[in-house]
Amino acid sequence: MEIMDKKKLQLKNNFPSIYLMSSKLKNRIYKVLLRIYFISRKVWNSLYFTYMRTIRGYKDLQLEEDIKNGIFKIFISSDRKTIVKVIRKDNIFSYNMAKRISSADQYFEYSNLLKEMSKEAGLGMHVATVNKVWKSGSYTSPFLEGENLAVVMIQEERGRYHQDPIILINAIERFLINIKKVSSTHVSFGGDWMLHNLVFSKERNEIINIDVEGFYTYKRPSKQNNVYRLEEDLLRLKNLLKRNKEQEVSRQ
Repeated sequence: MEIMDKKKLQLKNNFPSIYLMSSKLKNRIYKVLLRIYFISRKVWNSLYFTYMRTIRGYKDLQLEEDIKNGIFKIFISSDRKTIVKVIRKDNIFSYNMAKRISSADQYFEYSNLLKEMSKEAGLGMHVATVNKVWKSGSYTSPFLEGENLAVVMIQEERGRYHQDPIILINAIERFLINIKKVSSTHVSFGGDWMLHNLVFSKERNEIINIDVEGFYTYKRPSKQNNVYRLEEDLLRLKNLLKRNKEQEVSRQ
């Protein structure tokens, strides 16, 4: 092993152009192979998604215009009770996600996080429940009828006022109280808590994080789970709802 390392070092020192060319060639070959894999995966996905629709009876979950999801293809059952998130693996983000959880220990951690987060004390009540996790990374969750907070923010900024702003404001205030309880000991608590992942569920009358996989991808402190950033976003939405409500009342 030591002799081989010395030969590689000698090659790099004496013939740097050849060494770099070899490295670039390997990188190009990898990118070509990856591109071919993505094309073949899209064909496979097309067949599997057709199976989900025609045989299993699922329908495509229609996301709001401003919300995108490249990691999963999301289906909803015909009775609108179950969500199935199918990992796509036809783009670099979804592929890397699947690759990370391909080992037994990482799959165990991923599966355990998804199933247990809604049971956690503190913010667990604000996390969607997960019923089943497959080794591929796909999972099922109960469907939550609700309003995406990022979409509500955009609509409020465009002058399309919320029908029940007081109910949503109260839910935001309760959520902020729970955040402050957790943030008294943590500046970051894992997960992806950006507004586009938060839904106001009328049934539960709470704000729910529906991006449960985010607790695996964002385990470390980041913008996505920074307490101060989250509080700032929620206060901005709350103040916008209050202002627009006051303006609407003044016009009457």
